[in-house]
Amino acid sequence: MSRLKNFSRNVTTSYLQLGVNVIYSLVSVPLILHWLSKSEFGLWMLLVQLMSYIALVDLGMNSALARFWWITRTGAARADTGRWSRRPCW
Repeated sequence: MSRLKNFSRNVTTSYLQLGVNVIYSLVSVPLILHWLSKSEFGLWMLLVQLMSYIALVDLGMNSALARFWWITRTGAARADTGRWSRRPCW
């Protein structure tokens, strides 16, 4: 597959995903407001935003830790990489 075709496909699916997210938001908010009061909805949105910020702060640490663990377990690591897999995440 050519680079231009791959790029076009990725841009198209990215915009499609953005459109689906907008439609989901426009449909879900009135439905949630139907079942929750305004104060409960505010608390719900606060928790959703908090979870989003926590996921953003992760900055790929889970992926890096899994990679270091896998490299260590398969024996493909340098001598100093194994110390990372024995450290807790917190």
